[in-house]
Amino acid sequence: MKEIPILFSTAMCQALIAGRKTMTRRMVKGTPLKWLDDFTSEYVAMPENSLCPYGKPGDLLWVRESCLFLQSQPKSGWIYRADGHDDIDEALKRERYRWRPSIHMPKVAARIWLEVTDVKVERLQQISKEEAIAEGILHDEIGFKDYDMAMAKGYGHPDYDYQHVQDAKLSFKSLWQSINGWESWNINPWVWCVSFKVLSTTGKPQLKV
Repeated sequence: MKEIPILFSTAMCQALIAGRKTMTRRMVKGTPLKWLDDFTSEYVAMPENSLCPYGKPGDLLWVRESCLFLQSQPKSGWIYRADGHDDIDEALKRERYRWRPSIHMPKVAARIWLEVTDVKVERLQQISKEEAIAEGILHDEIGFKDYDMAMAKGYGHPDYDYQHVQDAKLSFKSLWQSINGWESWNINPWVWCVSFKVLSTTGKPQLKV
């Protein structure tokens, strides 16, 4: 069993904590991509020697997220941007503190731990409605959230009045584009589709051997 780091945006960390997100898609790069480009089908089985960088079923993923270490804080001293700290942002600025980008978060600060349950590879646009919802998109009684303009104000910002779309795949498309760029959907890249269950949102879980 491996323990593998994985980056998530503040928005997706919020979705993990809320229990909405049980799947993530990441673009295939390197040797596996060269192998896949020889195929024209939308879904293929990967050869055994083409390992997914995000692990295999049974492996653990520890989530890297935007955070900050403050000795004045109780317990570990780590605080996380996904928890919503607008009330201390001004204080942080006065003290010249800045949120640490997720890529620089050390393993010791990881509070969200996931267990990989399934891995497959397919074209991005092959995502189903059910899988789009499992990606953690926001929805309510009106419809699904449109993320095309949401990033300008801030995903999850309470003052932002999101537009809605009626299709889960369109919502996921706008989320993907807000992270990866406007043309990233039309390219329809090969992606790793990693399913997982959330083991803990409060620190490394104690696993039975």
